[in-house]
Amino acid sequence: MTNRHKLVSSLAISWLALVASPRASRAQDGNDLQLRNSVTVLGGAFMYDMASDAYLPFVSGSLGRSLSRFLELEGTLSYARLTTTLYSLTPTITSYNVRTPFLAADARANLMLPLGRFVPYVGASVGAFRRNAIHDSSNGIYGPAVSGSSLGAAVGARLLLTPRVGLRGEFHYRQDSHNGFTSPANDVAESLGLMYRF
Repeated sequence: MTNRHKLVSSLAISWLALVASPRASRAQDGNDLQLRNSVTVLGGAFMYDMASDAYLPFVSGSLGRSLSRFLELEGTLSYARLTTTLYSLTPTITSYNVRTPFLAADARANLMLPLGRFVPYVGASVGAFRRNAIHDSSNGIYGPAVSGSSLGAAVGARLLLTPRVGLRGEFHYRQDSHNGFTSPANDVAESLGLMYRF
């Protein structure tokens, strides 16, 4: 074997060893555990109480921490400005649409299935929410603030463009502890956004 053949063989063996190593595999599929933390910004459509049949824009931000390649803990804060229908009974029954802020905080565990750079996941969450009090002084209408606990479930996927930057899409279902048109109120959100791992 010539020196040139020996050099080529040595380089090929070294490359195969690098690719086969656990660290290299994690880096290629975007799940290098040296990048345990992530921050995500999402936006999309939110329906407060599914029976209301009206989607509204919302934004959310989250901070995640990977415990392993398959398990992540995540904290999320979401904001939407709701349109709530109130009714006045005097002098006649009249309905009014009033805008009010809605804020929700969730702590979630995500179970992930890394498939190269594509990472689908399912999650379960517990949290709290608050809908601010409603005031419509022009029509003499007042609605009290609503707050309480919530349980949620999510399904989504991440597409890693680089080991650090990726796209993320998600469907999130939340069951609130208050009564809305449904009892209890069931809220949903569909979102897309960007994530950064560090």
